[in-house]
Order: sequence, then C-alpha cells, then structure tokens
Amino acid sequence: MGTAVGNPWTFPLILPATYYLGCWLLGMPGTEDFLGQINDTLGRYSLMDILSSPLATLGPFLQSTILPMFVGGLLMGSVVWIITYWLIEKLVREYKHKRFARRANAARKRREKRTGDVAHD
Repeated sequence: MGTAVGNPWTFPLILPATYYLGCWLLGMPGTEDFLGQINDTLGRYSLMDILSSPLATLGPFLQSTILPMFVGGLLMGSVVWIITYWLIEKLVREYKHKRFARRANAARKRREKRTGDVAHD
C-alpha cells in the first residue's frame, strides 16, 4: 500500500493502521504508543549489538511489532491492490474501446473519401 499512496503525509496513517489491524487479526494486544515503541526499541541497541546477535536483540520486536505489521499490511495491501486493479483495468478497457471506435470511424471516413474521389473521376 505504501507504493500506492506512500508519502510523508500518509505513512503516519499507514503504519499504525497496518499494526493495529495485524494485532486485531492475530488476537494480540496492541500498544498505545506504537511509533514510540519502534523508536525505543531501535534506539536501545547499537548496530554491533544487532549484527552480533540479531535474534536475541530484535526477536521480541519482530514478534510484537513487525509480525502484526506484516499481517495487517498483507491484508490492507491485498484490498488496495484488488480495488486499484479493478479501477485501472476498467479505465484501460474503456480507453481501448474508445480508441478502437475512433480509429474505425477514421478508417471509414478515409474509405468514403477515397470512394467518393474515385466516383467523381
């Protein structure tokens, strides 16, 4: 969904929405200060701590935050994809139909003009 409507104005809405939806789907309690939790967790460890023991340092964060965001984002992204695909497919179909009609009309007029020119000769 971030690639469809992602920008600095929408990310503060998308991230918590995916998190809380994922928590609801997984039956997990969500935290009130979701963005603060991310900031605290990532600020608590140095890069060397994370690289030396990634699962020990980030394992709880992955389970409590990233998993709900993944699940919620998967559902939200799927819904947005289906809606977007349907709209774009309909617009392209209509455009192609109108383009075909315009080209057929132009070809008909060219034939009529050629037929009319031949009849006058």
